[in-house]
Amino acid sequence: MIRIIYKNFSWVVLGILVVAGLVASLYFSLQPRPIPKIRYSLFQSPKELGVALTQRLRLEIKQASVIFFGIDPSNLDQYQIVIGALELLRTEGRN
Repeated sequence: MIRIIYKNFSWVVLGILVVAGLVASLYFSLQPRPIPKIRYSLFQSPKELGVALTQRLRLEIKQASVIFFGIDPSNLDQYQIVIGALELLRTEGRN
């Protein structure tokens, strides 16, 4: 009788440990790290940053049929970044 109780108890404990391990591994799982495409650099103006971004992401931009720029209307530097990117795209023949 004691063996049966001990055997069932050990299965319950083992099941709880397995479930706790699965929950912990899902909760604390490692997230894939993004691969940086652009290194941090100092630019003289926001337009230069837009040009550098466009040059670095040229392949992705050429494959896209539509390009969206998400900018904050109250931040004028972001407008300058987009203007620099658009000027470079225009000179390359992509309107």
